[in-house]
Amino acid sequence: MNPMRLPEAIFVGPSQFGSAVADAVGNGRLLHLTHIPTIPGREDPAGFVLALWERDGVPQCIAAPGRTPTRPSQAGLRSAPLEEQHLEAEGLLWAEPPVSHAVLGQGVFTLPLGPVRGAVAEAAAWRFATMGDELLQLEMRFGYKRRHMEEQLSSADPREAPRIAERITATSPVAHAWAASICWEAALGIPVSPEASMARAVMAELERIYSHLGDLASLADSTGLPAGAAELWAMKEEVLRLCHRATGHRYQRGRIVLGGLNAPLESVADGPVLLRAVQDRVHQVIRQLDHSPSFLDRLHRTGRLPPDTATWLAPVGPVGRASGRPYDVRWDLPYVPYGTALAPARAGETAGDAWARYRVRVQELDAATEWLLRHWSIAFEADAARPLRSGRPEDGLWLGRTEAPGGELLYLLHPGHWMRVRPPACVHWLALPYALAEGHVLQDVPIVDASFALSVAAMDR
Repeated sequence: MNPMRLPEAIFVGPSQFGSAVADAVGNGRLLHLTHIPTIPGREDPAGFVLALWERDGVPQCIAAPGRTPTRPSQAGLRSAPLEEQHLEAEGLLWAEPPVSHAVLGQGVFTLPLGPVRGAVAEAAAWRFATMGDELLQLEMRFGYKRRHMEEQLSSADPREAPRIAERITATSPVAHAWAASICWEAALGIPVSPEASMARAVMAELERIYSHLGDLASLADSTGLPAGAAELWAMKEEVLRLCHRATGHRYQRGRIVLGGLNAPLESVADGPVLLRAVQDRVHQVIRQLDHSPSFLDRLHRTGRLPPDTATWLAPVGPVGRASGRPYDVRWDLPYVPYGTALAPARAGETAGDAWARYRVRVQELDAATEWLLRHWSIAFEADAARPLRSGRPEDGLWLGRTEAPGGELLYLLHPGHWMRVRPPACVHWLALPYALAEGHVLQDVPIVDASFALSVAAMDR
């Protein structure tokens, strides 16, 4: 169920950590790799490295003292390198250096990009190995503008957790605030009314709509279609204004608190009419894009995630659902009010390329809009959350998940000690080099990047 209290972590020595994690994950999937100051019942001045993994929907943890643990990637776990790099940037010392896969040879040129880039691009270093225009390899590095958000979440009063969480990424503040609230509400035993849960879901689906509209606009712009991009950005602006009318903030910050909402949503009677008008205009733009050879030719077979890579990497959200992996937290590990009866229609494609990711987002726009039209009035029946009574949280490890616009978002909580976050970007940044590795050229990079719609801020949290 979601949320859930996790079983006690399996404890191993630093020299056994890498192989223990690789063996345990097996045919499952690595959810998160993180460094924590303590685990229940244990203390170590170096803290602990913790692996959260899952098989058949059952999450478990493996922990080891943070004194030069061995790398899971060295033991064959191919989904671990990016998280290992992230922990190394935070100061964790691994027992071995990272495996180097440098491309060498006559005519191979290294093209650096970043960390400082043009326009509004966030700070990340990309290193392309190229042979002329052909891409041979992409290496990435993050951590140039870390904001220590997890440290703030760990030391803050529980009532401040949603406010801090919603500032981790601008693309999904509702999903972050909701996931942080799920953890603390479970640990503190705080009930949330069905009406407040429905109001949160309405906010989350509005967030999904404006986020996908922005992603589709960026994709159109990357293929040289600024008119279509401008139309989609204009519609995103209309949805943001609707969010402001309903919640008092364009990105809906400040409304979710532990126990529900800090105030009822403002009644927006014409909300369904506005959403339907946006949906109709989106359909018009999509029809134009679908009849633009220059758009379709740049998307088909571009940025394809190979099926075997999708199997072991287990991408989530639109990236996963475009690669034949239908996993959606709202369906598969539902949180109130979602479930098979109340979740929006499930989207899916199998090609695994930029076109499939484009189609999944179009499908999800329709699904979210239809869901909102059915449940709009219920969201405005929620009362404000009751004042929290001071109480001692139940000890242990708590895991909360939401389906952010980019996919499965995880919050891991040990009350009174620490909170950790695994955004979907942690999975998908690792997938990007594989999507660019099959006969692509430099001109394909902006398109593949836009189709993934990844966040550097989520990595530099």
